[in-house]
Amino acid sequence: MRTLLRTLALLTLSAGVVCAQQTASTPQSIMKKSPAPSMSKAAPATDDALIANERAMLDALEKKDADAFKAMIVPDAWSADANGFSKVSDFVPMIPQMTMTDSKMNDPKVVHIDANTAIVTYTWTGTATMPGMPTQDKPTYSSTVSTKRGGKWLAIYHQETEAAAKK
Repeated sequence: MRTLLRTLALLTLSAGVVCAQQTASTPQSIMKKSPAPSMSKAAPATDDALIANERAMLDALEKKDADAFKAMIVPDAWSADANGFSKVSDFVPMIPQMTMTDSKMNDPKVVHIDANTAIVTYTWTGTATMPGMPTQDKPTYSSTVSTKRGGKWLAIYHQETEAAAKK
């Protein structure tokens, strides 16, 4: 449940970023213009800010602070998880009903797409519950796409994949 809620919120955020970054490009123009994404070591302050934003979103969920959460995402953000794709705006009203505890981001990394787009990846652990849904307490591989708008990094798309059971 917790993962679902967190996933929905992050996916909604991430989707907004992706939509905001879309342009009328052809495959040929993308290949000519876009350098390969890379793990950044050149911008540690930016990486730190992106990871701090992700932690702040998780903290807002844990505190059931929908307003703080909304301030960190674009209005048209999307998310994806085992239940499919959803608008983050549909998830926000459910935040007061969820319970999230012991939320942790493990091994966060940042991949820069360009100067205004980045992906934060990490493994989430903790417990999340929501009325009518199963408890989420398994490690979850998460990624959030963020975009820089007006000098501020905002989440536009988030995805979560529950880790497979260890054999």
